[in-house]
This record gives sequence, C-alpha cells and structure tokens, in this order.
Amino acid sequence: MNADLPPGDARTAARATRATGRILSFSSVFRGIVRLGLIGFVCVTVTDLPAVWGQATRPQPRLGVDIRAAASAAERIPVDVDISEPDIFQVELRRRSRGDHRQLAGAIRDALRLKFDEDANRFLESIGEGDRTDEQLAEMHDVISAASLLRVAVDDTFGDAAKAGAERIRDGKRRYAESPQRIAAAVEGLVSGSPEREAAAVRVLLAAGSSSVGPLADAAARQTDPRRRDRVLAVLNRHGNDGLAALSQIALYGDDALRQGAIRALDRLSRGAAEPHWVAALHDARSDASLRQAAEQTLSDRFGEAPSPAEAEQYFVDRLARERVNLAHVADPDGPALLWSIDPDSRLPTSVATTRHLTAHRGLVDMTRLMHRLGELSIEARREGLAIDLAYRYRLDPFEFPEAWDELGALWGDQVIDVESISRILRTAIARDDLASAVAAMQRIGPDLAGETNRLLHVRAGDRSPLVDAVMHSVPQVRYEAAAAIGRLAYGKPFAGSSNVIRRWVEMASLNRDPLVLVVDTSAANRASIEQGVAQFGYQVEIVSSVAEAIRRLDEGGDLRLVISTSALPDRTVVELVDLIHRHPFGQRVPILIHGPESASSLSATRHPRGETPVLAIDLPVSAAGWNDVLLGVIDQPIGALRGLEPLSGPQRFDFRLQAIEAARLLAAQSGAGELHGLDGLETTVLPPLDGNDPEVLNEAFRDPQLALLSASSTDQAQASLVRRLLGTGQSELRYQRITEALIRSFDRSGVQLESAVIRELGSMRRSLPDGAQRAAITRIIETIAERFGVELTSRGEP
Repeated sequence: MNADLPPGDARTAARATRATGRILSFSSVFRGIVRLGLIGFVCVTVTDLPAVWGQATRPQPRLGVDIRAAASAAERIPVDVDISEPDIFQVELRRRSRGDHRQLAGAIRDALRLKFDEDANRFLESIGEGDRTDEQLAEMHDVISAASLLRVAVDDTFGDAAKAGAERIRDGKRRYAESPQRIAAAVEGLVSGSPEREAAAVRVLLAAGSSSVGPLADAAARQTDPRRRDRVLAVLNRHGNDGLAALSQIALYGDDALRQGAIRALDRLSRGAAEPHWVAALHDARSDASLRQAAEQTLSDRFGEAPSPAEAEQYFVDRLARERVNLAHVADPDGPALLWSIDPDSRLPTSVATTRHLTAHRGLVDMTRLMHRLGELSIEARREGLAIDLAYRYRLDPFEFPEAWDELGALWGDQVIDVESISRILRTAIARDDLASAVAAMQRIGPDLAGETNRLLHVRAGDRSPLVDAVMHSVPQVRYEAAAAIGRLAYGKPFAGSSNVIRRWVEMASLNRDPLVLVVDTSAANRASIEQGVAQFGYQVEIVSSVAEAIRRLDEGGDLRLVISTSALPDRTVVELVDLIHRHPFGQRVPILIHGPESASSLSATRHPRGETPVLAIDLPVSAAGWNDVLLGVIDQPIGALRGLEPLSGPQRFDFRLQAIEAARLLAAQSGAGELHGLDGLETTVLPPLDGNDPEVLNEAFRDPQLALLSASSTDQAQASLVRRLLGTGQSELRYQRITEALIRSFDRSGVQLESAVIRELGSMRRSLPDGAQRAAITRIIETIAERFGVELTSRGEP
C-alpha cells in the first residue's frame, strides 16, 4: 500500500491504482489533443462519451506506479511527438461512419468539430453513394447543422465530391421540408382540433417557408368555421405580405366557389387589402347573390352606403393614381421578392422570385383587373388600365411585347388602341415619367393604327404633337422610339418639328456599338488615364477640352451615360458646366463626375446638385477595380420615376440604326420629300466626318449608316458628297465598293443628279490613278452615268 495514501482504506488504494493505469492508457489521446491544440476536446458530446469511456474503463494491468510520478511523466511528454497510429477518436469516428445514416451524420458532425478534415472529406464523399431518402437526408442535416454544412461549401479544404455531398444533404432537407404531401398533412393537422397535432403542424408549416403559403391560403379560403379559419390565418400571417398576396390571387383569379371565402379571409388579415375586392364583387356579373349581399353589407357598414357603378369606377381610378405614385417610391426596388399567381394545374397560389418593384407593379395590374370586373367602363378608365398593362408587359419582355397587342385589345377594347388613345397615353406617360408605357405605346404606331395617323404629327397650328415632342426627350430610347414611329408612318408633308425628326434619324444612324462617356479635360495625362480606365468596361470615350465643345457634342445626342470633367475648366466654372448639361434636352439625366482641385464652384456643384442625377466629386482611380467602383454607382441604372426602362443594349442600338436608315429611305422615296424635310443638307450640316478605315465602318454587322442616308436622300448634294468620298485616296477596297453601291442605288432611285463639273472631276481622277480598287470604282460610276445618258465615253474617259 502506498504510504502517501490515507491509511486504512484498501478500496481507495485499488481505485487509485486503476486510475493510474487509465491515465497511462490515455497518454496517446492526451498527446494528440495537445498536438492539435484541442484541449477543449474533453467536452465531448454526451452521446459519444459511452463509446470513448468504454475504451478507457477496460481492466488494465496493475502497475506499481505512484500517481504523482505518473502525472509528472505525462507532463514531460513532448507536445510535438509524431503519432503514427490514428487517435482513438478518429478510429471511433471511422467505425461510426460505416453505420446507418444517423451514425454517419454524427461522424461528419464530430469530424468537422474536431477539424479532422481529411476524415470529414471522405465521409461527405460517401453521401453521393447509396440511395437515401429526403427524410433521411433531412435527419442528417439536423444532426450535422446548417452552419457546419455551410463551412464545407465555402472552405477550399474540402474537395468537389465532398461539397457535392454537403449540397445533397441541404437539397434533401429543403425537398423534405417543402414536400407537398407533408405540407398538406400539416394543414389538416392545423384544423384537427388536437393541440398536439396543431403544434407539430405549425412547426412543419413554418419550416416549409413560402412553399406552405399557397396551401395555407387555399385552406383559409375553403374553411367555413371562423375559429378554424383563424388558426390557419394565424400561421399564414407569419409569412407577412406573401400571405396577403396569395389570398388576393385566389380572390381575383381563383375558382368562383372560393371567392367569397378568400375575400373574407383577406379581410380578417387586412381590411385595406380586401376593400377593392369587396367593391369589385358588388358590381361583378360573376358574383353570386350571396357574395353581392356580403359586399353590400360590408361596404355599407364601413362607409355608410355601398358605391354605385360610377362611384366604384372612380374609386379604382383614384386608387390606381395613388398606387402609381407609390410605385415610384418602392424601398429597395431591386431587392428580392416573390410574385404570386394561380397555378393552372393545382389551382393553388404559387410564386416565382423577382424584384420588389416588379411585384408592386403586378399589384397595379391586379387592381386594373378588379376595375375591369365592374363591366362598362369609361374610355378614360380603360386608357388608364391599358397604360398600366403596357408598362408591365413591356418590362416583362420588351422583345416579345408586340405579340400582346391582340390580347390587350380584347381586354380593354379596340377603341382604346387607336390614334387618339395612343396619343393621350403617350402624353400622360411622359408627364408621369412612366417611360415603359410611353415606349410600348410608340411601338404600336404604324400605318395600320386605327384612326387618322396624321393627327399623331399635327395638333393645333404651330404646336408639336406629343409624338413629335418625344423626339427631343432626355432618354435616348424614348426619342429613338418616337423618331422610328414617325418613320413608319412615311408621312410626306411637312409638320411642326420635322427637322428635329431628321436629326434624330441621323443620331440613330450614327450610334456606336457601345454607350458613350464624355470626358472634359485639358490634361493629356488625365485624358489617357480616364480613357483607359473607362473603355475597359465597354464604353466608347469621347474627349473634349472645353465646356463649349462639350455642349456641341451633347447636341449630337447618342447613348450618353456619363460626363467626367476636370474642375480646372478653361472657359467656364464647374457650376456652369453642370447647369448647361442638365438644362440641355439630352443631358438632364446624365450623371457628372468632377475631379481635380477643389474650388468654391466645384463644392457648390457637388454639394447642392440641381438636376435629376448625381454630381459627384471623385479622385481619379488608378486601377480597374477603382474604376469599377466609381462606375457601378452612377451608370446603367434603371431610368424613369416608375423605373420602366433599362439603359440601351448593343442589339437595341443596332436595331435603331437600321430603323433610321429605313425611315430615311421611305421618306426620300416620296417626290419632293427631300426638300420639304431638309434631307438635302444632311451630309453638309449634320453628319460627322467618317473615317473610312474605322473598324465600325468595315464591320459587316454594322453597315455604314451615313452612306445609306446619303443614298436614300437622292439629291444632287447627296450624290456629290458620295462622289467626294469616292475620290478620297487611301481607303480599303471594301470601302470603295460600298460607296459605289450607295451611289448607284441613288441613281436608281432618282436618276443622275450630278453637275457636269463633278462628272468631269471623276474623269480627271480616273486618268491620274493607277490600276486598283479606287480606279475600278470610279470607272464603274462613269460607265453607269454614260449608260444612263445613252452616250459613249470619250478618249479622256468621260461621258
């Protein structure tokens, strides 16, 4: 018996001896814990202690070793000793990983906690093997925890197969939680009357998230017992506005038998949300007697009397006007939201992910459908409904939108899709900054539009129509759509503002592939730095050295997205620059960035902006990342108070170029149109100089718009301009071919309009040129002229 122990207690001595043996048997474990820095591992989960403790409490050989000596020896063990054998805990984890799905999940959980990443990696890889049900995967998810699985997803320590295993567990958990059968059973349990089933049902329905909203809304609409309905609504209300939206969809688009129940359920959650449904139900031909009676009683109780049909229409017109104002102020409009609709198969409300702004816009459309159910509507109410529909349909898919016109005509009546209605909708939409409605309305304009199309161009004497006014709009797409619509009308008579239309065609025809950034600076170093930084993000950069030049460039229009200016301007102050740009028709929505030394003028311009878009002071970035941060906040933002338009894309710019060329061709084909509309001066007064070697011109996808416009105008000035281009030396063979084709097409349209001096100049140039592409092109033109005049060429090569 050890003398250091208290005398007279043999059992105490025996226990101490066994404890000493256990201390030594744990030595390898202790070394592993110290080496891994995991002293806290002693806090092993209670569920794992029995297996570990069983290893530690097996009978050990009796050792005549002093306890303090054994402990002292353990303390002297080096912490960096290499352990060739796996730790006992790793052995246990690997054993458990070969068990059922719960044991595997526990092994994964503990391996991740203990940082045994190699083992965790192998365990997770095995998830891809075998055929586990969603319920089993959900149980594994609960054991491992969402936080641990997220670590696997973002930690590069784990391989692709392990990440895929973790993803499979998460997907199984989601599918199990959102299982329609499980949700349906939970909804039944919610109204079963059993407290135990109800409590379990609530947990299931909340875990299912938005997937349970549709079934809950359907159950609330079907439930006739007020107390049970309220139990369903209590859970549905936990989903916030999604619950209201789902019930509203049933009340509006669901089965007729559910309408009254849905409206009553909606009324319990929000009287304001149910109010328009009661108003519509009162005068809806589809409402049965019971629903009409309920609507009349409810409205009379709340407002003293039920509204007449005319009062109901005015109610909706006023409500729509308020909601359109609210739509312009949606908080975080690009934030995520769910858009609810009735699934045609299940007849349950279902959702798709979208933005808060589009969801709010859909609410406006639903309001117009309620108004439509009133029956006979005034022309003004129908125009209001059509305008809201136009904006929404256009935002959903601008490229497929034209196919919706027949459907809209059937809904609102063909009489609102005529010249008068389109013109009124256009005027109102632009005044409200509802640019999607304006663009959609203009796309419908063409020679087949019902009514006198000349009224789209003519109003009272001397005034410009809404359509002609739109060609000077600050947003490029709006003015281009207006000019293209006028071109489709092919109207040959002059009208107020026709010269602006011609300038828009030239602007459209000169569009570049990329949007434009205008730089105002006198420093060569700054110019180079800005151009290099901005151009790498897909913007065309144009540089001017004064405010006067900037305004002249602004006059030319184009898809201008941003102005970057120095504060050290040679001819104006910064405040004057900002004021001139934002007063210009095409600069009202252009953001301006100011760099350079601070002054009273630059501080005033940036701290007290006067326009609709930001004026910001910046330090010139020195890296691509810096330029990205600067541009991201001020460029490519949705346009319009109702956020109806996105900035122009490359395909849209290309399409507008083609439309401008076609518009000029149609107008030039009319007798005398060139003189009436000012086409004669296109080349000399408006068109910018053209570099024949510019890749833009040589690219087949972007054919030269200026050649097309000159060819279309078919006047003596236009033909002479084409000849001057043909006489220019040093151009490519393709360039000479295109000029030749443009000139010959002009001859085909209106004959040879060239003066004799110009023809003699062609002959003189031909004689002085060696053989080559230019000489061949000039020869072809001279031969064409001779053939048309019925004369032979002279010895000097002239007709």
